[in-house]
Order: sequence, then structure tokens, then C-alpha cells
Amino acid sequence: MKIKNNIKIISLTIIVLNIFPNKAQAVMPPDFIFNIGTQIIQIFNTIILFFSTILGIVWQFLSNRLGLVKYKKICLVFFIIFIIIISFSISYLYVNYEKKVQYDKWLKEYKSNAKQ
Repeated sequence: MKIKNNIKIISLTIIVLNIFPNKAQAVMPPDFIFNIGTQIIQIFNTIILFFSTILGIVWQFLSNRLGLVKYKKICLVFFIIFIIIISFSISYLYVNYEKKVQYDKWLKEYKSNAKQ
């Protein structure tokens, strides 16, 4: 009995191993490459979310402790402008960083082609 069960298990294992491939040769889908831009936008949105949370905390503190209710519109405009300035500065720094990376890559390729 044990030998028959072992033969069944071995034959089933061989069949399963022959049906399913051992290696998966996959190519990265093109939508993954294009989603990198979306991920960058999501990072900026996350940063804005954190700044909005900080704005809410600071606003509650200032309105409770310092009584800035009468300056509500001025403070709100100031904080919105502050968040926009931070977002644009981060975007500007990122663009400059990407330009530098691309320039260094181009320069490296140019030097390697010039040597040939």
C-alpha cells in the first residue's frame, strides 16, 4: 500500500512540475514605466497633505492661544501661499536634479563615444 501511495505522489509531483514552468521570463509592462510620473505627483500630493495637516495644527494653536480669529482671512491666505511656495520650490529642485542627472548621463555617453 505504501509503495502505491508513494508512486502516486511521485507521479503527481512529476506531472505538476512539468505543467508549471520553473522560470518566468517577464518583461516590465510599459504602464509601469509611465506610472513613474504619476508616482511623483502622488509624492507631491502627500507632501501637500502633510503641510495641510501642519497648517491645521498651527491654526488651532494660534486661534486658541493667541486669538487670531479676527485675522483669519490673512492667516489663511498666508498659509496657502506658503504651501504653494514650498510645492513650487520642491518641484524646481527636483527638475534641476533630473536635468543634472540627464546631463551627467549624456556627458558620460559622449566621453565614451569620443574615445572610440
